[in-house]
Amino acid sequence: MEANKNLSAFIFGYTGGVGRAIVNALALEPRFQKVTLFGRRVVDLEENNSGEKFPGDFTKFSQDVVDFDQLSENSAYFGEKLKGFDVGIYALGVNPMKTDEATFTRTTRGWLLAVAKLARNGGCKHFHRMSGDLANKDSWMKFGRFGAETDNLLCEINYPRVSIYKPAAILTELNGGGMIGSWGVMMMRFLDRWHWWSVEGEVLAKFVVETTFRKRKDEKNRVEVFTNADINKWGKQEG
Repeated sequence: MEANKNLSAFIFGYTGGVGRAIVNALALEPRFQKVTLFGRRVVDLEENNSGEKFPGDFTKFSQDVVDFDQLSENSAYFGEKLKGFDVGIYALGVNPMKTDEATFTRTTRGWLLAVAKLARNGGCKHFHRMSGDLANKDSWMKFGRFGAETDNLLCEINYPRVSIYKPAAILTELNGGGMIGSWGVMMMRFLDRWHWWSVEGEVLAKFVVETTFRKRKDEKNRVEVFTNADINKWGKQEG
């Protein structure tokens, strides 16, 4: 897909800190001509919390308010909506410390796999999944093992290309600082100036978008996994 200059994409999870950053990165990327944002409500994409306008072309975006109660692998409703996209981005997530297990499981696995399968059936070629650095099959934390299992289930879907991102703490002013909050962002920037345990949301978002146009990490492997270190290394090279 490196040479394609007229791509279509969809995003689930575009109102969170990471999702908003990805939207801003896509607004600046002319090779994406059409982007559909699936969510529960319509939001103002072009202004930040201070009323300042973000740069880029926001006319390419359409917001589709959907009924998540109908989201399943056999949903004709979502199956129709997810037809005809080149690229899919799933950045929908919840804090496992602040939500019940059923909601966490539904959001981070049930909906993810349903979207991935329906989109693949609809012709999607490249699926991006926002995972996390704690997703590890050997983790002592239950949600860490759960995340690794979910990544493996996604890889079983027959996509030509799957990109999985495992950032650590994501630092962004968007959406009130995302999962770690504005205070957590401020403290992490002070304590982790070299980004050993964190990554700037803007860098992560640009990395996701640019991955679409780069060759795979390993041309023999259709699945690629990017660590926090991979993302920050790219950011330093670009910046």
